[in-house]
Amino acid sequence: MVVVAGLLIAGLVTAFAPWWHSLVYATGSIVSLLVLFSIQHTTNRQTKAILLKLDQLVEGVEGADNDVIGMEDRDLEDQEHIRHRHQR
Repeated sequence: MVVVAGLLIAGLVTAFAPWWHSLVYATGSIVSLLVLFSIQHTTNRQTKAILLKLDQLVEGVEGADNDVIGMEDRDLEDQEHIRHRHQR
């Protein structure tokens, strides 16, 4: 909000000069990129928490295959092997 107000004031003071438009576009791009990284970081944290909770549920279920715990950290070949084993 402060950035928007600053850009607006700068535009008013300079009568919205051509360089001001470039500054607005560049600032918008930078802010969008920062928001993207912030959202990605939050999503990664939430995904890790969900995977940990699912691992705890698998450990607690009697008769469940504990080989699937931590499967997201394994090689793709191991994941495919376990997936094929469960499809039978």
